Amino acid sequence: MAKLSLSLSHWSTLQDGIQSGNCQPLADGGQQPVDAAEVLAGKKLRNIDAQTVSMLCCFAALSRTTAWDAHAAMVSATSMGAFDSVCKLLVESRENALPHQISPGNIPNTVINSTAGMAAIHYGFDGPNISLCASELSFYEALSKAFALKKSAQAGDIFVSALESWQGLYGQSLSHHRENLPQQGFPQQSYAALYLFSEQADSAARILAVSSGRLSQRSLLADRLASFLASQGVAASDIAHINLWDAVGEPVSLNAQFTQATLTVLPADARVLMAGLGAWQLETLLSCSADGELSVQLATDADGFYGMALIEKASQ
Repeated sequence: MAKLSLSLSHWSTLQDGIQSGNCQPLADGGQQPVDAAEVLAGKKLRNIDAQTVSMLCCFAALSRTTAWDAHAAMVSATSMGAFDSVCKLLVESRENALPHQISPGNIPNTVINSTAGMAAIHYGFDGPNISLCASELSFYEALSKAFALKKSAQAGDIFVSALESWQGLYGQSLSHHRENLPQQGFPQQSYAALYLFSEQADSAARILAVSSGRLSQRSLLADRLASFLASQGVAASDIAHINLWDAVGEPVSLNAQFTQATLTVLPADARVLMAGLGAWQLETLLSCSADGELSVQLATDADGFYGMALIEKASQ
């Protein structure tokens, strides 16, 4: 029996309004910012969060390129943008003398659930909706949830998304962490990523496996990765690229065991990507990998928790 995997059909991202991915362009001129008002013309967009607008644009890009089942599922992750949205609601409630309307229990699920709900209404699907919030490892958990949805056959088409915005009160408070990030090519204002996993004949890539857990010692990271790959029948020498982020800022060297791989080590300050971190890593690997290559994305937080995913770029 073939091992369970997720076949990536299409993906679209907006990094500070600039589109990338493998979908039809939303804006003329290539690297021009997307005009959301033009892309979403005719849709009811009153009183919705700015990051929801970005995600709807990602859905627009997918809808112009491919189709999906009406019972598609969505697994969503966010953090900073949702906090900012709640801060905005708190300020507005205070100004209106109605602070009791805001419940701490709504932080930040209200925003991400609203995003999924708006996308479902505008782009026509009604499957399961799972929300994950406020962690650098959220996207790895989102991939794990997508595997669970596929294994239980709850949906054939599965959207996995990540949303971040640093334009509000909470996001702006992290600006001092972002001084060196422009040189790394990271988004500075907002990031929206949308991946569609489906059973379509032509796939862009496959997520072969995802694993998460906690290391008793950080020095065991390379061994844990080697064990993860061995469980998939993959040798260390088969890996072409590794994209690593370590919150401590002193990443364990993987060069000794993975001599054939190109290792990209992200700075510790990349933590400000939060839930968008894993999505950004996946987008980067999809962009740099050649057809048929195997890659690994890997992240460890300050407490030793980790997430890792094995990706195979499709042979065209």
